[in-house]
Formats: sequence, C-alpha cells, structure tokens
Amino acid sequence: VSTLTGDALGMEPENLVALFFAANVLATTCVPVVLSWIGLRRTVLLGALLLMIGNIVRSGNGLLGSTSDIDRLDDWRLYSGFLLAGLSQPLYQCTQSYVVLAWFPPLEKSFATGVALHSNRIGIGCAFVFGTLLVETSDDLIA
Repeated sequence: VSTLTGDALGMEPENLVALFFAANVLATTCVPVVLSWIGLRRTVLLGALLLMIGNIVRSGNGLLGSTSDIDRLDDWRLYSGFLLAGLSQPLYQCTQSYVVLAWFPPLEKSFATGVALHSNRIGIGCAFVFGTLLVETSDDLIA
C-alpha cells in the first residue's frame, strides 16, 4: 500500500509517517498540561475533534474541493491532515487509564483497562489486513 501511495501521489509516504510521529511525540508531552487545564472530558473531545478535522482535510470529502482526480489532492492537505491526526492521538490514547478510573467500578477496572489498551492494537492489525486486501492498485486509493 505504501509503494502504491507513493507512486500515485508522487511523494514519499515515509515523510507523512515521520510528520505523524513527530506531532504525536509533541502532543504526548503536552497531555498532562492539557488534562490539568481543560479536564478529561474536554481533552478526549479535543482529540476527537482534531482527528475529525485532520481526516476531513486529508480526504477532502467534497468540503475542500473535488477529489475525483488524484492530481487535485494537494500536498498541503495530506501533510496538514497527518499533522492534525498525529496531534490528536495522544489526547485520547494517553487518557485511557483516566477514563477507566472515572467510569468503571473497582471490579471492572482491570478488564476495562485491558480492552482499552488492546483495542488500539486490534485496530492497527485490522488496518494492515484490510488495507492490503482492499488496495490492490493505485486506482483503489481514491474513490
């Protein structure tokens, strides 16, 4: 999928991943401060909002112009979308233990923590499996 993306978009997908992880590291260092300023609920909602905006910017979704032609998908959309997604992830992934502490009774906390921690890994695994099954050519990248 990475090779097809690079060929179709004329860019190195490794740059997008590096940007995502750099933003992720930056946001991870800020999570304790953000939690103390706006609280748990707003921190998770801020992360979800950043991810939503990042995905809309990255995909276009008709809001930022047509994506019917792959040449119209500007570099700034991809980089901005990956930056916002990278900034968003720690705001809801680093707060899982806080959510479990706040929402679950004592006897359910260990199970809820396990589900929360492993659901991310299951999602990543599904993305690898379904990504390779659903994307066979560069024509499959943008519908």
